[in-house]
This record gives sequence, structure tokens and C-alpha cells, in this order.
Amino acid sequence: MILYKLITEEGEVDWARLLIYSSLSGIAAASILAIINAGIKSAERPRIDLLIELILACIIYAVSYRRSVEHTTELVESAIAKIRMRLCTKIYTADLHKLEQLGISHLYEQIVQQSIIISNGSWLLNVGL
Repeated sequence: MILYKLITEEGEVDWARLLIYSSLSGIAAASILAIINAGIKSAERPRIDLLIELILACIIYAVSYRRSVEHTTELVESAIAKIRMRLCTKIYTADLHKLEQLGISHLYEQIVQQSIIISNGSWLLNVGL
């Protein structure tokens, strides 16, 4: 839930596009299962129409899922970029004497490491879609 809150507050979410891609991939996945079940029921005689429908459903699923993952990744990366810039600006404007005691390279390293952790967590959001 924290990752969702971060993305909605920091990122520029295009909910319509995300909803369309996620819905299409879900509908296509359900269609694949339905087509396979129909094929099993009519196993005594091969049906070319089911094969064509299966291929189309697989293509729709692959494309829509890929677009959904790409869009979510863009959202997370844009949110992380905004946070990084805000933190770097705060470090830049902070009291230099105190920062030198901490070590500015250590601060930047921590920002990068934590950003990577957040970015890796975006896959959980994609799986949930």
C-alpha cells in the first residue's frame, strides 16, 4: 500500500491507460482459459477456429501485459526521479559543514540504494495488476 501511495502522490498517473491495459490482459487471460476448456470439450474433432482464437488471445495478452508493465515502470521511475531531485536539492542547500561530517558521497549512495529498492518493489505492483 505504501508503494501505491508513493506513486499516486509523486507520479503522474494516467489511470485510464493503466486500467485499459490491465483489463485487456485480464480479459485475455480469462479468454485463454475459456478457449482451452472449449478445446478440451471438443477434443474428438479438431476446430481451427479455436486455434485462431487462442493465438489472438495470447497475442492480446502478451501485448497488453507488456504495456501495463511498461506504464507502471514509467510511473515508478518518474516518482523516484522526483524524489531523488528533491533530496539532492535539499542536500545541495543544506549546511555544508554538517554534510561534510556525514560524507556527501555516503548520502548520495544511500539515496541511490533506496531508490533501487523502491524500483524493484514496482514488480509487486505489476503482479497485482
